[in-house]
Amino acid sequence: MARFAGQLALAVLAAMVVYGFAQGAGVKWENVTRLAHRPGGVGVSCLVLFGVCGLGLVRMWLPDTLRRYELLWIMPVGACASALGLTALGFMGVPFWTSLRVLMAAAALLGLYTLAKRPPAGGWLSLVRRPGHPGAARHRGAIAWASYLAILIAVVAIIPMARLSYPTVLGDGSDAHLAAGTANFLEHHYPTSVHPEEPVDLVPLVWRSKTPIYYAFAGVTSVSGLDSFEVLAALQAVMVALAALGFFLVARELLGARTGVALTAMTIVGLDRMVLHTAMHPYMNQTWGFF
Repeated sequence: MARFAGQLALAVLAAMVVYGFAQGAGVKWENVTRLAHRPGGVGVSCLVLFGVCGLGLVRMWLPDTLRRYELLWIMPVGACASALGLTALGFMGVPFWTSLRVLMAAAALLGLYTLAKRPPAGGWLSLVRRPGHPGAARHRGAIAWASYLAILIAVVAIIPMARLSYPTVLGDGSDAHLAAGTANFLEHHYPTSVHPEEPVDLVPLVWRSKTPIYYAFAGVTSVSGLDSFEVLAALQAVMVALAALGFFLVARELLGARTGVALTAMTIVGLDRMVLHTAMHPYMNQTWGFF
């Protein structure tokens, strides 16, 4: 009981720190209530798209040596899988909305198949460990803390939008309009085509190697039902949070750090000035590269 109370106090303290950041930045509560459904909707859309696309792949192919933190792998793997899957279908000439439905349906079927073939013994909580693992409670706690801190990091990254009264692209990144426009373009057109009637009339030549991340952007935009310029800032925040989870996994699984050290490392990385600057201004290519 005392341990739970201590962890609850730490969780409240972390939330208060983020609240202090928001207050110091001049965020007004009425702006938060007016805008919360927009970035919240983007977060839910990422959870749906990335979660559906990642579940089956992680269930089937994640090595057993990494399976104690299986839940933390699903969204990052799903982000990559959705980007590559939509790109492949797009270059095959499949209309975007058909591609999105086909990809999500196939991913959902794969997820159900893997759950039926390899059901998590003892329920969903057992996804964090092998059956009978003596550290099950500790691993569950680490997953909960890593997820909670990732959400707080995403909230910090979205603070500039919370200062505004409307959702839009943030910062002064010189190619932000191209990022939003490219995602919009890929929702409607073949990736190497040219359409002068669009705000951005083609995928920029130097970004042809980066088409997958803009397909993922387009996928989140379509699932959310928002315009791409409304999605970009919140999607950047989600990608910073997923990158921070990656640093937790690197510290914990590769370097063998203790849970507290790994959680501290992911928090320091997620709140790094340049990481947040890159996400907020926003430089989408660099944020995805970092992730």
